[in-house]
Amino acid sequence: MLDFWATWCGPCIAELDEVQKFYETIRDSSNNKIILLTIACHDNKIKVYSHLRESNYTFPVAMSDDKIEKIFSIYGLPSKILITPEGNYLRVSDSDWVGFVKEICDL
Repeated sequence: MLDFWATWCGPCIAELDEVQKFYETIRDSSNNKIILLTIACHDNKIKVYSHLRESNYTFPVAMSDDKIEKIFSIYGLPSKILITPEGNYLRVSDSDWVGFVKEICDL
């Protein structure tokens, strides 16, 4: 799953605790059905990593190259995309995104 977010995005920051809990759940799971990569968009690397450090977040973060948002048609943040084993993209737009992802991935 890809999670697009930014430090300047209020709704993104509001859900990062939930992202961290989800990451810990899948990281500690033995089924290996899903991996998470978060992508900080239109942001400053120092701000991103300072925020992660201050909040004790350990989920993986990549800095956007400002092209990946176009590849996945990301026009608003936060945005989540599941990539199936077949390479299909599934937008996660449910407000209960954790429940939705767990159901879809049979976690």
